[in-house]
Amino acid sequence: MAKTALDTIETDVLIIGGGGAGCRSALEAFDNGASVTMVMKGAFGKGGASCLPGWNGGFNVPKGDTDPNDSPEEELKEILQAGEGMADEKLARIIAYETLDRLHDLEKWGLNTIIKDGDKYHQIRACFSARPRLIKTSDMGIAPSIVAVLKKQIEKRDIRVVEKVMALDLLARDRACVGALCIDKEGKYIVFKAKSTVLATGGAAAIFHSNRYPADITGDGYALGYRAGAELTNMEFIQMMIRGWHVVLGLLGPDVYNDSRERFLPKYVPKEVTAAQCFFDRSHHGPFSTRDKGRFIDIAVYKEITEGRGPVYMDFTRLTEEDLKRSVIATRGGPYNGMETALNTMKAFGSNILEKPIQVSPGAHAFNGGLRINERAETTVPGLFATVETAAGPHGADRLGGNMLAGCQVFGARAGKYAAERARNFAGLAVDKKQVDADCHTFDKQIRNQSDVAATEIETKIKDLMWNNCLTVRNQKGLEGCLSGLRRLRAEALPRLSLKHKDELFKVLAVPNMLDVAEMVSSSALERKESRGSHYREDYPDKDDRHWLKTITVKK
Repeated sequence: MAKTALDTIETDVLIIGGGGAGCRSALEAFDNGASVTMVMKGAFGKGGASCLPGWNGGFNVPKGDTDPNDSPEEELKEILQAGEGMADEKLARIIAYETLDRLHDLEKWGLNTIIKDGDKYHQIRACFSARPRLIKTSDMGIAPSIVAVLKKQIEKRDIRVVEKVMALDLLARDRACVGALCIDKEGKYIVFKAKSTVLATGGAAAIFHSNRYPADITGDGYALGYRAGAELTNMEFIQMMIRGWHVVLGLLGPDVYNDSRERFLPKYVPKEVTAAQCFFDRSHHGPFSTRDKGRFIDIAVYKEITEGRGPVYMDFTRLTEEDLKRSVIATRGGPYNGMETALNTMKAFGSNILEKPIQVSPGAHAFNGGLRINERAETTVPGLFATVETAAGPHGADRLGGNMLAGCQVFGARAGKYAAERARNFAGLAVDKKQVDADCHTFDKQIRNQSDVAATEIETKIKDLMWNNCLTVRNQKGLEGCLSGLRRLRAEALPRLSLKHKDELFKVLAVPNMLDVAEMVSSSALERKESRGSHYREDYPDKDDRHWLKTITVKK
């Protein structure tokens, strides 16, 4: 299918990714005097995690409008507490102190759906936060609103946008990144020569069966950076959610049972702890964490499902409308503004918890790790920049709710600014034609392979291995088996990977990326012999600062 035809596009700054972080990088680079080109796998404004319909996440701003005692220093303290020693304090400080400026940029450019009390932001408590600093918008998704605003600004500038193009490999010269080799949906190769390249491709939740992200979030940025020689860190720290319910609903004390209607929580909750205590702790944060008793809820649900006793249900049908009204009043001002937000959110998605039990399951959410960056958003490869969620450092073992979206704007702007600065002061390097020819030969061979293994077959096996061994509950036997299975897929199935239909081109090309990232995650999880934040080892259930107050680095 693929043709070894080459177009070459030259630009000062190349942005790979078209979501909130990529858009913000592009604007900042252009406004700092650079010529800018954006490439993305999907349609502009409709692809990537930022454009997920109905995503009701928020944006942290430590301004103190709701709580006058809040401040950037207070937020920094909470970021570091949640990070449990795995966050880079320099990068965490940048988020705490620059997020308000980035919000003002968005408002200046037309973000007008933010909920305010008069001229002050309406702020609520979010995951792992002691103070209300999360702002939300009046529609069902602040992230898509932000992308729409940024897209309009990009369209006002002379920024080249190339849609439906996938980055295959970063191009290198003298160990520096000089652009990327890409391919379009028709199989035509394009060389993008750039003085600076920004990776803004999001995370890799799609390596797990159950996740909260679009199917194209396959870890491309991690794999591209890894193969180019960049360092990655904190890859074992992945946020995981129980899908199907809003965590605050746990305050209502649901019945929890498996497919045999067995109420299984007592098997997992220690005798000195009650289920009510577990649900109370769990109601304060969406993602799974080992830092409080809420962990037993996630562990129990995951184990029941992976050991074949699922599906699992949470049942609120014994409650009445009066029970719900009382709970709304009692929980106002609590996490996510309590039960009112939870019930309204579920109602918007057509769910009435009084009518039937809710089926629940663990799922992957955001990656807290990624490419190691400094304060300028530079990776360890010269000329290559990365921004949240593709980057590591601003977050740690756990992450404050609202800081991924804020981080996209803060480090998106920084990546664009410093990428433009490098381009301005750098004469540039020629693209290595031998690398391009070798890459095209490799990808041609992969695409034209007429063997018997479809991309979906390998993809499903990767997801099976990761979901069963590397999501909520991890242990040595499972992680070693996971790595063995992944390496067997690489050795035996990958050489037989075949393009069955031209519409599957990007899916076929994403499979090696998924394998790379799955190995990084499972290797890091196997290495960390303790439990910390979102990383839970049932064979090492306690945090061990004496031996593991350190980050794990992955490098090719």
